[in-house]
Amino acid sequence: MALALSEEKLQEAVDLLNNRGTKQNGLEWSVMDYNYHFTNDIAISQILQRLIFVFTENHPSKDIFSDLLIKELVIRILQTETKSMYLKKSLTDANNDRILYVIKFIRENLTEDLSIELLIEKA
Repeated sequence: MALALSEEKLQEAVDLLNNRGTKQNGLEWSVMDYNYHFTNDIAISQILQRLIFVFTENHPSKDIFSDLLIKELVIRILQTETKSMYLKKSLTDANNDRILYVIKFIRENLTEDLSIELLIEKA
């Protein structure tokens, strides 16, 4: 599924977060990249399912519901991005940790056919 959001919608959510407080590291919220790929994130998956339902529903408040869900989606994306930034930072030390090294290897080779045997060898 592909979903395109306007910069205006993204900025609304970023402004909402920034008006309520800053990130843990003291910096303001911002959108780092315009392309995201999500796997196994239950919160984002549920929001997307609810969005699909709202888009197909014939309800007079459809626009309001979808607007609120999109704001929630963007906030979840930003929060997920922040968590992944900390993971990426820790992956720079991957040579000192077998599991982190394997995670880094998988991320760098997502398009390859990776076998369990190969990952065991890398670990």
